[in-house]
Amino acid sequence: MQLDAFRRAAGGVGQAVPCLVEPLTPVDAAAVHRVAAYRAFVDDDREAALAAFRAVRELTPAWRRPTSLATEDNPLRILFDEAVEKEGPTATIDAPPGAAYLLVDGRRKAEHYLDRPALLQVVDPSGAITWTGLLQRGVSAPDWVALGLAPAPDLALDAAEADP
Repeated sequence: MQLDAFRRAAGGVGQAVPCLVEPLTPVDAAAVHRVAAYRAFVDDDREAALAAFRAVRELTPAWRRPTSLATEDNPLRILFDEAVEKEGPTATIDAPPGAAYLLVDGRRKAEHYLDRPALLQVVDPSGAITWTGLLQRGVSAPDWVALGLAPAPDLALDAAEADP
């Protein structure tokens, strides 16, 4: 495998995620997580690879890694086999103002597992995707204000209320 070429291609997938304007399906999300898992594996980031493979296994339980990709005793195969789906801590994501609902890994819901990454999409009342992004493991929710999807709190009001 040409690792530099693979890293460039995998980076292109990551850069394309924010550009997605079509709703993802769970199968689409699993494919993105697979690329992230392979990238983490070649970068020797075992925990990130495990987390991404857990996402793959949750979203597409019947998917199996092709034997041509990793033989029985290959470290990638072993890592995939270790990435069993498990119940972990979850977080609920509040949609930004004006959103109709959220898609998390291609499913209409607002909850995600904190121990693995999640692809998040904001859907407006017309059904259009207004934002797509990747929540890294451990991140409970995006900062809608920083992303420009929610108004910043009025700090002048807060300061006036604090000063008698």
